Amino acid sequence: MFDIKIRKQINYKRILLHILFWVSELTFNTFLFSVSSGNYLGVFKATLFIMPFEIFVTYLTLYYFIPKFLLNKKYFKFIIYSLITAIIAGVIVRLMYLYVFSPLTAGEEAILDLNRKISENVIKTIFLNYSFFNLYVEIYSIVGFATAIKLFKYWLNNQRIKNELEKQNIKSELALLRNQINPHFLFNTLNNIDTLIQKDSKKASDAILKLSEIMRYMLYEANTDKVPLKSEIEYLISYIGLQQIRLRKENFIKFTIEGDYKGRAIPPMLLISFIENAFKHGLKEVSPPGIIVKLIINRQNIQFECINYFSKYLNINKDKTEGIGLSNVKRRLELLYPNKHKLNITKENGKFIAKLVLEN
Repeated sequence: MFDIKIRKQINYKRILLHILFWVSELTFNTFLFSVSSGNYLGVFKATLFIMPFEIFVTYLTLYYFIPKFLLNKKYFKFIIYSLITAIIAGVIVRLMYLYVFSPLTAGEEAILDLNRKISENVIKTIFLNYSFFNLYVEIYSIVGFATAIKLFKYWLNNQRIKNELEKQNIKSELALLRNQINPHFLFNTLNNIDTLIQKDSKKASDAILKLSEIMRYMLYEANTDKVPLKSEIEYLISYIGLQQIRLRKENFIKFTIEGDYKGRAIPPMLLISFIENAFKHGLKEVSPPGIIVKLIINRQNIQFECINYFSKYLNINKDKTEGIGLSNVKRRLELLYPNKHKLNITKENGKFIAKLVLEN
């Protein structure tokens, strides 16, 4: 059983492609550098000797320097670390060539001549009488080629994610429009405003402003990849305010914000589905607060929590309980925050609890 799991985790096709890549590189370099001299065996041995260093520098660049520095736009660190790696690799290759490769492959006279030169001037023999440029051309031509392939794969993957996000955003927007700005919602809101006009003109005016802010945000501001967190919070507050009017219960929802949201950004309309779901499926016959929403902004992450009461005696299926929009939200999170988010939805003691953590 354990062996089967291990085999499933190993990507044999990927391993085979990498092996074929290095075999092809060895064959190509041997042919290329031995055309003029005709010494195929000697060039093959020298190329084979350098290959472990090429492999090390290539994979260090692909799987550490690029993800850690280049993709995070830390270009200066990427250049510095690459230069340091090149210098260290060059020195090690030269020393290994002098003290390991040459004694094993060169003739006796050549070895004696090399030892004499080292004893006369070790610095000159190691560093000056050697073309590090040719060595770096050989190593970093492979690194550059592999890096180009890797970056092209990143670009293709980003394009795929971008296209899927666009489709997912359309689905999310349609779901949100159906649930929030549908005729039923608008009619209820307008009726509430009409009632308020007769009783409290100031509250009616505030309600109209909230409705206009929601419409403006959804139509004009939410068409980008990310929006200021401040704008998203204002949108949530406007939506909550309108729902509060509809419920006609003071302080039915408690919305608290901790931390500094200045300069922070978030994908638009990412949090609204949790609140919309709480209003739609939560119990209204409970003492305030019937819905509790918390937003905590830290330097490392953004934490969001939405709690509402539900009847534990009603047999409500999972899809209906979670609402239409949450499945779209989950997929958006997978695309927008791969391995950088935690979403936990639970039902405890008659409470529906949604906890979300977004890492920077």
